[in-house]
Amino acid sequence: MKSRPLWQAHENKHKEQWKKEGRFKFAIKYLWYQLTKGYERNPYEIEARLAEGIMKASN
Repeated sequence: MKSRPLWQAHENKHKEQWKKEGRFKFAIKYLWYQLTKGYERNPYEIEARLAEGIMKASN
């Protein structure tokens, strides 16, 4: 299980994403990516995992 700071970094990135895209557009695109690319290759998830990595590197 992810540590709390990493989980927060991941979820905060999603929050930034939906603020940038708008909730509806984000939800539609997220679902589309999940259906067509899967979790591992979903660009939103890749960006969120990178945010976790940045958090790990700064600790």
